[in-house]
Amino acid sequence: MTGDPHFDVTLSDAADGSCRVRVAGEVDIAVQAQLAAALHRAIFDHAARRILVDLANLQFIDAAGVRVLSNAAADATARGVTLVVRNCLPLVDTVLRVTGLAERLGLSGTPVESRQPATDTPGPEPT
Repeated sequence: MTGDPHFDVTLSDAADGSCRVRVAGEVDIAVQAQLAAALHRAIFDHAARRILVDLANLQFIDAAGVRVLSNAAADATARGVTLVVRNCLPLVDTVLRVTGLAERLGLSGTPVESRQPATDTPGPEPT
C-alpha cells in the first residue's frame, strides 16, 4: 500500500509459486519510484520464477510508468524470470500496444482477450 490516494501497489505470493503484483489507480511520474520499487522487490526478493502484474484496477499510465514496466521486463528477463501483464483496461492496453511494450509483457490478441484471469498462462500468439 502507498501513501498516494490515486495509486496503490501490492505484492502477494500465489499458490502456484508465482508472485502477483496488483497495481491500481494512476501511474505517472509522481509514483513511478513506488512502482519501480515494488517490481524490483518482486523480481529480486521473491523466489518466484513468474511474476504476474495485474492491471485490472489501473486507470492511467504515462510514459514514466511505461518506462518502469519496460525496465522491469528487462530486469526479469536478465534474471530468468517471466514477467507478464494481465487485465489491462482499454486505455492502458492501448498505451502498451502503441509503445510496442505489449508483446514483451505477454499481452496477445485483442484488448478483450488480454483480460484473462490473473492465474492464466500467456495465451497463444495471434495468427
